Amino acid sequence: MDATTRRHRVIHRAIVNGKRDHLNLSLTQGKAAIRSARRYADHFHSYEFTDRHGTGMHVACARYLPGSAKHGFSRFNAELDVTYLFEVPAEAVTASFGLAPRPA
Repeated sequence: MDATTRRHRVIHRAIVNGKRDHLNLSLTQGKAAIRSARRYADHFHSYEFTDRHGTGMHVACARYLPGSAKHGFSRFNAELDVTYLFEVPAEAVTASFGLAPRPA
């Protein structure tokens, strides 16, 4: 994997009952996960800001209320408190729509 694809990754963080984990998803997988979360989450918010290095970021937060069976963990316990955070660099968002600058 070269550097151009590495920076076009989506970091998917899952917080389940206070326990944290994360996945590094490809841009295509990340878009599908965000689309699903937007559709099925009880609360969904997206934010746009810069990180401490000045890089543009998009962050989406999807929260599933306890007792919701829509988060994918319902077979383990119906009373889980599940929050998903998706971190996407602005450059990856631009590239996903084919707007990235082309090499000379």
